[in-house]
Amino acid sequence: MNLKSLISVKFVITIISFFCLIYIIGNITESYRNIEEQNKILLDQKKIYEQILKFEKINSEEKKKLYDIVIATNSKLRLENKTNELSITTNIWIMLGLFLILSNVFTYINSRIDKLKSKESETEKEDFL
Repeated sequence: MNLKSLISVKFVITIISFFCLIYIIGNITESYRNIEEQNKILLDQKKIYEQILKFEKINSEEKKKLYDIVIATNSKLRLENKTNELSITTNIWIMLGLFLILSNVFTYINSRIDKLKSKESETEKEDFL
């Protein structure tokens, strides 16, 4: 490969890796938001359960209303868990692996470019002499 084609390959790989990293970072932030939402729902359910335990046995109608709220939020949690997204840890491992691979690829390409530059400069020196 000549120098211009290697520089073009490096540019294309840089653009592709940029968009891949943006996609993975987007997945990580979306997973984090989903976890925060689930934690909020679970904290709300905890408060409702504490209210249920404070009621006396006489307030069975109030307890039933609170249980209905808990059941509704449980169904929302089940729907969110059924999405086929990768977990946040999986996305982080993918990102780390991608960093390692890209680092090695760019190191290899840069070394090839440096070799071609040094060869090109030697031939240019010979042509001028």
